Amino acid sequence: MARANEEQSMVTIKDLLIHILNNILVDTFSGDGCRRDEDGYHWITGRVDDVINVSGHRLGTAEVESALVLHKDVAEAAVVGYPHKIKGQGLYAFVALNKNVESSHVLENGTTTMG
Repeated sequence: MARANEEQSMVTIKDLLIHILNNILVDTFSGDGCRRDEDGYHWITGRVDDVINVSGHRLGTAEVESALVLHKDVAEAAVVGYPHKIKGQGLYAFVALNKNVESSHVLENGTTTMG
């Protein structure tokens, strides 16, 4: 009799998990963006709803970070907003350079070309 109850409980738990996966998680949006490459791997691109309003322009932090890492000397970048008296918010970027690359005046103050 105990064995029948264990099997019945297992079916109930399995049915509950299937219900959660099919009905609840499908309708849940985490807010994280990702892309799938040609090999089938998923790459997390950042928060979809993480935007900074600079002078009325809604800038996605993930897009700004992606643009920064296009520079050949930049390994990683993170962008956050800060309060700005005139523009509402401003952008502040934290940038990690590639190995064997030293910080320079050009990199610290921005570049005119990404390359």
